[in-house]
Amino acid sequence: MTQSRREWQQGIAGDYRAFVRGLQSIPAPPPGETLFFRSYPQYFDRGVLLFATQIALRRTDIGAQLVDTFPPDARYRLRFEASRIIAEE
Repeated sequence: MTQSRREWQQGIAGDYRAFVRGLQSIPAPPPGETLFFRSYPQYFDRGVLLFATQIALRRTDIGAQLVDTFPPDARYRLRFEASRIIAEE
């Protein structure tokens, strides 16, 4: 592999690690909770978002949805920006 290809892959891997660490740092969601995201790491899609969230939290009862606007009753309002999870009020 070329150096530029390795650097590109390392950047993606760094974002993915930051996503997992960020989720692991939020307060533990109650059973059956859905986490709402306005953005996620590059190369994710809606399915990867759900699976990565469940793996990071080690729970299959958690949901994850990408939304343009947060539902009024959403307790977990998150976005991924600058390689970190940001909780919105």
